[in-house]
Amino acid sequence: MEALVSGFLLDYRDWSLWEYIGRSTRAIPDMSQLSGWRTQLAKRFPAIASFHAELSAAFVKTVGYGSETHQRFEPTRHRAFIYSCVHNRLKQISALLALGITETFPGSVLARFQDWVLVEGDHNFADKRVSIGLPLAKAFPAASFSFRFEEVKP
Repeated sequence: MEALVSGFLLDYRDWSLWEYIGRSTRAIPDMSQLSGWRTQLAKRFPAIASFHAELSAAFVKTVGYGSETHQRFEPTRHRAFIYSCVHNRLKQISALLALGITETFPGSVLARFQDWVLVEGDHNFADKRVSIGLPLAKAFPAASFSFRFEEVKP
């Protein structure tokens, strides 16, 4: 379900949605089921669907000459724009999360990735959720973030 919602938020449709969910879940999704679920998400979250419709309109280009002109959607530029916006925001969020971790647990060794952070050491993260998320709360006061902490055993 997480892959479906993420795909909807990233404006994947049809085969690109099928491919995105297949890559995320490592399973072969049913195309007609995906289409129905995406339609339900668009009805449930009309502001997101409207945002993507307006954004898509910015990537329509007039092509042709004279009276033989027509409009063409540029999907490659559209996808690159969405990817760069999301990628940049995820980099900012992981940097702020890493900052919160290092402020809460000084001397921690960590590695930042696009949407997760790997921390070495024996820390009790559950008790420190608020202090870890403080830099995010300051940077994005109207946003709500949830964290999932997992321990990796050697």
